[in-house]
Amino acid sequence: MELPFYPAVAGCFVMIDFRKHLRSQTFEDELSLFQSLCDKGVMLTPGQHVLCQQPGWMRLVFSCDKKELIEGAFYLNSHKSLRNISNANIFQLISRTGGRGHSVLR
Repeated sequence: MELPFYPAVAGCFVMIDFRKHLRSQTFEDELSLFQSLCDKGVMLTPGQHVLCQQPGWMRLVFSCDKKELIEGAFYLNSHKSLRNISNANIFQLISRTGGRGHSVLR
């Protein structure tokens, strides 16, 4: 399964589309998914915290090295409702970020 995203243009983050992974398209479900990811050690920013008008978007902020980003991506892939995210999609996201990472680990 792929995670659609908008690559960074002039900022230090990308927005990832988790909408198809929500049970219902609500901000409550977005927060539930966010909390579940946090419990696994994956820290993203819920879209509602950055004024997204649609539930399901999360912000991935760059601030760590590539190794940590890869480790965080594998944690993300281990989440029960996000299984089968392709490694190709994960590495496409990493390459679009110029190899700079994101603080996905607590």
